[in-house]
Amino acid sequence: MGKKKLGKVSLSVSVDPDLLEWIDEQVEKKTYASRTHAFEAGAMRLKLIDDIRLGRKTHREAYIVVEDAQGKVKPARVVVKD
Repeated sequence: MGKKKLGKVSLSVSVDPDLLEWIDEQVEKKTYASRTHAFEAGAMRLKLIDDIRLGRKTHREAYIVVEDAQGKVKPARVVVKD
């Protein structure tokens, strides 16, 4: 039996106004499709960095795949320095 794919969970966050302005600029430039997309991409990168730091992944696995605003999939490399 496979895992059930759950829908997204809605939540409320408080964000620094300068950070939100930057995110909105990125959405306007089509770097991210939406604010949600930007926050998810950031959270995925933080999780990957934590996995590497805790030894659950190696630096060779230190990449993620992101989808841009046009739906194109791109690899995004994360470099972690000790």
